[in-house]
Amino acid sequence: MPLNQTVLLSFPSRHAVRYRGLAEEVPAGRVQVFFHHGCAYAVDQWPTLDASLLVDGLLFGVRKTAILEGRRTQK
Repeated sequence: MPLNQTVLLSFPSRHAVRYRGLAEEVPAGRVQVFFHHGCAYAVDQWPTLDASLLVDGLLFGVRKTAILEGRRTQK
C-alpha cells in the first residue's frame, strides 16, 4: 500500500464489509489505485459455509482487537 494512503476496513454485519481508502497529497492528474490487495475475490465464494466461518472469525478478531486496544489506550 502506498505510504500516502490510509485504508479503513470494518464488518458492520456478517454479510457486509465496509472499505474506505483515503489518499493525501496526490498531485493533480495522478491516478491513485485502491482496492488493489485482492479482497474482492472473497465475494466470489459467497455464501458458502467456509466463507461464513471466515467472516465470523474476522469479526471476532476485529472486535477483540478493538476491545484490547481500547483498554491499552485508557491506561
